[in-house]
Amino acid sequence: MLYNIDISVNDLKTLKDKHWLNDNIIDCYMAMLIERGKNNLNLPKIFIFTTHFYSSLAKNGYKGVKRWAKRKKIDVTKMDYIFIPINLLNSHWVLGIINNKKRRFEYLDSLNGGSFNILGKLQEYMAEETERMYPNYDRGLGEFDYYNWEAIERKDIPQQENGSDCGVFTCMNVDFLSQEKHLKFSQNDMKNIRRRMAYSIISGELVE
Repeated sequence: MLYNIDISVNDLKTLKDKHWLNDNIIDCYMAMLIERGKNNLNLPKIFIFTTHFYSSLAKNGYKGVKRWAKRKKIDVTKMDYIFIPINLLNSHWVLGIINNKKRRFEYLDSLNGGSFNILGKLQEYMAEETERMYPNYDRGLGEFDYYNWEAIERKDIPQQENGSDCGVFTCMNVDFLSQEKHLKFSQNDMKNIRRRMAYSIISGELVE
């Protein structure tokens, strides 16, 4: 058990080369990145929703996730970045980012697909969540005018060259961007990154 996630041998096997990462592995690694941010005040303030957040948002709307941030005692307006790993059709991992610093919503896909519908749902979430926390909030005014924030599909990101490494690319996108680092990794690094992720989870300490 790590960060309240029960990691099994079968979960760890998804970190073997050419295997598709499952939700437990991604959620566990994301929890480690959150912990790193808490322990280093020089890093941006981040929060990462679990892999089930977006599926619940897409299926049930805001009412399906209205308690998620509250349970974690997170004010989404105070974070620099909020990362949302997303499982598309149980076949592909992508990443949504709520970038409060630049006032924009970002979509990252290591296969260069596009889904602005996802960014629209994140806009709706931020508007609803901000309204819950600040009842006097006016959606059309000021820094919280989410519907006028830029929504972009990032093209300046590393691309996978197979059908199995999307989860690793998604994890590395969060790892690097949560430190405001350039995305300096590629398909050639995947074997070593998988080993590093496995060792981090097995040891319970993030290996940089």
